[in-house]
Amino acid sequence: MANSSSHHDHRIIDALLDAYPFNESTSILDSACGKGLISRGLAPHCGSIVAVDNNQASVDDFARRISNQGIPPEEMHVVCAQLEGNDSELDGQKFDVVVCSAAYHHLESIPNTTRILAFFLKPGGHLLVVDFLTSAEPIPEDVPHKHGFDDDTIRAAFVGANLADFGMERFATAKFHGKRVELFLARGTKKKVGYS
Repeated sequence: MANSSSHHDHRIIDALLDAYPFNESTSILDSACGKGLISRGLAPHCGSIVAVDNNQASVDDFARRISNQGIPPEEMHVVCAQLEGNDSELDGQKFDVVVCSAAYHHLESIPNTTRILAFFLKPGGHLLVVDFLTSAEPIPEDVPHKHGFDDDTIRAAFVGANLADFGMERFATAKFHGKRVELFLARGTKKKVGYS
């Protein structure tokens, strides 16, 4: 089972790397980071990562891993928080890329979440969201969006968050909670000041 999960994570990392030209100056916010699988996969390809999750146990586990690997806080650190899109959060920091992987189906309001994540982007920054496409058979988990998402729902959330250049593509088949699903990666760009 660990190999299956590792393979699944590797495909997500590859899709993210294909979606954005990460480099040593790229700053990343990994929202709903869990135990940090996405952050750890992207770390060799960027300058800094701030990882956020509202589950203290996951944050503690990830922080322990960061510490054990000797990664300095200016390169990667993790915060337990429920982001609301305020300037006082995350020391007012804005990011080149905000990533949210396999979390949207857990969240009540997709439009509100997308607006909050877009708030933390620099002008011209990219929001990258990975989750699963609408399926007839729900995943066996008590979550708000157990059937996944269609293009129109995600597009409307990105447009509502004032993100431009929307794109959404299927990139892999995976198992979520024992059910086969199609994974998508959606992306949008925060409009630059004066861009209409």
